[in-house]
Amino acid sequence: MELLGRRIRYEGRWLRLLTVSDVTERRQAEEALRSSAARQSLLLQLMQRQREIDDPVVLMASASEALGRHIKANRAGFFESFSDDTLTFVGCWTDGTLEPQVGSYPVGIFQAGWRDEAFANRTFSVTDLSDPQTANLTFDAAGARAGIGAPIIRGGRWRAGLYVNQSTLREWTADEIALVRKIADLTWDAVERVRAEGALRESEARFRALVQEASDIVIVYDPGGGLQYANPALERVLGHPNESYAAGLRLDIVHPDDRESVVQT
Repeated sequence: MELLGRRIRYEGRWLRLLTVSDVTERRQAEEALRSSAARQSLLLQLMQRQREIDDPVVLMASASEALGRHIKANRAGFFESFSDDTLTFVGCWTDGTLEPQVGSYPVGIFQAGWRDEAFANRTFSVTDLSDPQTANLTFDAAGARAGIGAPIIRGGRWRAGLYVNQSTLREWTADEIALVRKIADLTWDAVERVRAEGALRESEARFRALVQEASDIVIVYDPGGGLQYANPALERVLGHPNESYAAGLRLDIVHPDDRESVVQT
């Protein structure tokens, strides 16, 4: 309730007018707007940070810390499933209340009910991990009393998950649960991108290492005829520096019988 008072003049006398208003809905709407703006700011900052990180574990650790601090949790982190029966915990953040969750464990640390939720790709929350009514959804959470779990299913496999823990009982809000889900998907997309880029760099490095010492000439042109790569054998065999071929495809180095097919290619 909000009480407002003001003085008014009525029939030559000053009177005090008091008004009482129920501002509950207005304040709830204002708080919802502030919370929404804070979540959007968090996600934008996280996406910006993830574009600057090229280490998957650092990506997950950064997201865990940002999420944990934002919702004032005691612990947050990821786990990965490199095989069908083992989970490896990585990128854990804690505020010091709970011990970090690290190491590899059998999938069986998760009770059957939790595994069912995970394979169905459903995010779930538990207010009290010690409650017998939710015992089938709990796991050995190293001191946690409440938690949120967001499984990450890709290609039909349980690939990873993001979890949040609290050392005390906690009733999680729908917005908090949705935020955990959003950050799980956002971060895993970034992890897969970084790993794909790393694999490409390694493949290119292996290719260059292979052809650098080759005795045969290896030339790579782009579709427009521009030189992309030439190994040292080009200069060693033909006697001209590689830069002299940068302007485009030189047919004078191609055998006359092969020139037509090279041009068509």
